[in-house]
Amino acid sequence: MNTKQKRNKKQHLIKTYGSKCWWCQEGLPENKLTIDHLVPKSHKGSNSLENLRLACLPCNNDRGNSLYPPKAKPINFPQKYQFLAILLLGSLLKNQIAK
Repeated sequence: MNTKQKRNKKQHLIKTYGSKCWWCQEGLPENKLTIDHLVPKSHKGSNSLENLRLACLPCNNDRGNSLYPPKAKPINFPQKYQFLAILLLGSLLKNQIAK
């Protein structure tokens, strides 16, 4: 893909999926998003729009040429919600153990 094709495809992906990372869902400006191949080119993936998604640089780098999603990022809750998140997680684990 040349520079003009990349720019056009990135614009189309932003219109289709929004200006966020496909993997971690972090909203980012266009210049912070990279084009990621769902099926990497090293695995004979194409440059078709069906095979392309937008990704932040950490997710794209972490994924490399893998067919699998990048490692999960920890969820950063705002300070005032961390206690509620811990309670919710504890409740979920308790219910899972009870089953």
